[in-house]
Amino acid sequence: MAPHGSPDGTNVQSAKKEESDNNLTKSKTNEASQPEASGTISQIEISQKISNFLSVVFVPPLLTLFSFAVVAFRFAPENGEPWLMLLYTSLFTVVIPLLLYVILRKKGHISDRDARDRHERHLLYTISSVVIFFGYFVIPWGMHSQEIKFLYIIYLYNLIFLFCINLFWKISAHLMGAGGMVGTLVFSFGLWGWASLPVVLSLGWARYTLKCHTLAQMILGAAFGIANTLLLFYYLPFLQLT
Repeated sequence: MAPHGSPDGTNVQSAKKEESDNNLTKSKTNEASQPEASGTISQIEISQKISNFLSVVFVPPLLTLFSFAVVAFRFAPENGEPWLMLLYTSLFTVVIPLLLYVILRKKGHISDRDARDRHERHLLYTISSVVIFFGYFVIPWGMHSQEIKFLYIIYLYNLIFLFCINLFWKISAHLMGAGGMVGTLVFSFGLWGWASLPVVLSLGWARYTLKCHTLAQMILGAAFGIANTLLLFYYLPFLQLT
């Protein structure tokens, strides 16, 4: 056994002191890193909240309502009733499909808010298409200009188009709705309509952050929405629909 004042005793005390210092350093390091980790979690939570907010604000039915409002008032004839026309079109393209979504959600046919499983979208798209098709023969189109009827047909076409793709793959309905809105604004206001593209970009960021779609699904959704809408707006007048 080493005496109290021997070198061996001194080495033992030094080792204990060094170990104690190391533990204290580690403790301080962990304490210092906790706020940083907490800050990282907060940033993720903030991104999630912003993404959820954008997904709700720019939900397809609301984008549709906005598009119909723009066309109803932008192309309203002098003796037209844009508010009444907006009411008719919104009933079949916004109100009834939204009620249908709520019913299917409560019945368990749609398991989550975003209907991430594409198979759960089939019934919603099918019934909504039938409702909108029926509405075409009910709405009194004669009280307004042709443009509002064209938009109604375009909306039905885009929904059927979305349904057909959804049978095999999934593209973003949010981005297709936003693309349709951009196409409508470009048709209504010319180049100024492209100023609405930030809506598409912000919504794309939100849907990607929420991991609802791949980048390809979002790009194609927006591209088809814009292209289909613009092409049909310029092509439908040649059919001379009455």
